[in-house]
Amino acid sequence: MLHLLTVALFTCCSCLSISCSKQKISPMTGMILAMTAAMLSSFCLGVLLAAVWQFDLAVATMLSISFGLLIGILAGQPISPFAKLDGLIAGIMGGAMGPMLGAMLPAASGGAFLWFLDLLLLLVLFLSLKWKKAS
Repeated sequence: MLHLLTVALFTCCSCLSISCSKQKISPMTGMILAMTAAMLSSFCLGVLLAAVWQFDLAVATMLSISFGLLIGILAGQPISPFAKLDGLIAGIMGGAMGPMLGAMLPAASGGAFLWFLDLLLLLVLFLSLKWKKAS
């Protein structure tokens, strides 16, 4: 459950940060931020659905791709149509890859990998916010 809250927190912080400072973000930076938010959030949700809750792989893939599409739209909408398109594509890619990895994780190392993903999410969020301020 903590892992799901980390994904939700990352996603909300990323989308709010992009939306609140859209005038300060260049189009290229906005595209990268939208791609990062959509890819990482849908990838992590897919891993969680497939590894932790043992969903059917097809259902986990459909849910994580749908989530990635939504986040891609929300993160890219304030910037430009190209940022929205990049976010959509990255959400599809992350949503398709996450459940595959989650289904292949052995039960013994699954917990450690989920903590690694949480740390990766927080690191990328920190770097994205820092980079956004520099652009």
